[in-house]
Amino acid sequence: MESDSNKLGIVSYCKMFRKLLSRQMPAVIVRFLLNMYTGHRTHVLWNSCESRWFNVCNGVKQGGVLSPVLFCVYIDGLLISLHRAGLGCHIGHMFVGVLAYADDLVLLAPIPHAMRSMLQCCEQYAKE
Repeated sequence: MESDSNKLGIVSYCKMFRKLLSRQMPAVIVRFLLNMYTGHRTHVLWNSCESRWFNVCNGVKQGGVLSPVLFCVYIDGLLISLHRAGLGCHIGHMFVGVLAYADDLVLLAPIPHAMRSMLQCCEQYAKE
């Protein structure tokens, strides 16, 4: 049975930390990041109104200097999958079907069918 967090589309930090370890990141650094992320609490201030404090259970820290790097590690598998699928735009022999910067992705395809296939690839990656 699928967990409640997966039903809500919440991404577990465990996947990001496993990816870091698989890239030979020293375990001591992964443990440091694990402690930094799993104990994170915050609140929202909007128009002089302050929310209650709550645990942050997913995502990278907004404005954090490591956030773009961690997001790239997390999303790299999707970029590789899209490249290997052979869909999207190319300039000469260079694949330019997906552009990624910080936490943004742009998909480029020459025809609607290719774009739909690329979106299916993204959907499959998200499910995994």
